[in-house]
Amino acid sequence: MTKNAHKIVQPNQDPPPTAIYDTDAQVANVAEYYAKQYGYDTIAADATNNLGSAKPPAYYRSGDLQTAIQGAKPIIDKLKLTTDISKAQGRYKAAEIGPKPNRPRVTIQRPYFDVTTSQVVDRTMILMAR
Repeated sequence: MTKNAHKIVQPNQDPPPTAIYDTDAQVANVAEYYAKQYGYDTIAADATNNLGSAKPPAYYRSGDLQTAIQGAKPIIDKLKLTTDISKAQGRYKAAEIGPKPNRPRVTIQRPYFDVTTSQVVDRTMILMAR
């Protein structure tokens, strides 16, 4: 489904190599693991990095599941998925770990909304993409 969504957003490009996992581990534990593996000393509290001019290579973010899924609604419709997006309720915490040469970008989020089952899943999703 992720590769099909990429083809909708960027029809003239092949989807990048992508892996998606989920775990019971907390966002902070997973983010700290990947930040350490990538050689990042810290994970900034947010993308502004204390109002710095450059986005930090690793940072936390949070948001609202309903707002996020509303942004994806046009893609969900084009994928012809039958999902009840009204069930995407609650807040999420996430972390972004920037890529390194020969290593993918890592996005970590908990909880996440599974569009295939119309359920909020209280697990930590790890998305790795080049």
